[in-house]
Amino acid sequence: MLFSFALLTALTSVASAAPASKRQDTCSLQNLKGLTVTASADNSGKTRWDLFTTSSGLIQQGDLAWLSHGQPNGNEVFTAEVGSQPNLFTFHRQNAQAIGVSGSKLLASDTAAVFKVSCNTCNDFASGNQIAANECTFELTDGANGTGECITFEANRSVVQLQDCESGNAGQQMGIFSA
Repeated sequence: MLFSFALLTALTSVASAAPASKRQDTCSLQNLKGLTVTASADNSGKTRWDLFTTSSGLIQQGDLAWLSHGQPNGNEVFTAEVGSQPNLFTFHRQNAQAIGVSGSKLLASDTAAVFKVSCNTCNDFASGNQIAANECTFELTDGANGTGECITFEANRSVVQLQDCESGNAGQQMGIFSA
């Protein structure tokens, strides 16, 4: 009986010492001179945010869309500004418009939307085209608290949309690269 108690105590100590989650709540995205956001669910690794400057099909000028492209161009490079908490960010096309929300779609806006960004891994020293953060979720906030809506990848050449956050949804996992 004493042995069983000692074994149970030892197992409890080991279990409580293990991290509850590998997810890091804070990546220093604001330190990147530029970044690109890629859809992890797309195996090509080339489908990323693109802020459209002209209308094309169902994508209107000013829409933020998913577009598969070799190397990022100016419409695909963004900056992040930290919000009221270290894991809250607004995003802007580099030297240009803020990214906002209208209904469930993301687009260029005078009012920047604030997102809680949580990632499994961070590389605060990323440069060039290196991975800066991986397996990230972007949850829309009211400026402080999450709303339960996350950025979701549906398909190449589609507008970036918000949907209810779902644990394990591969379409809600993003990669962030230094640009």
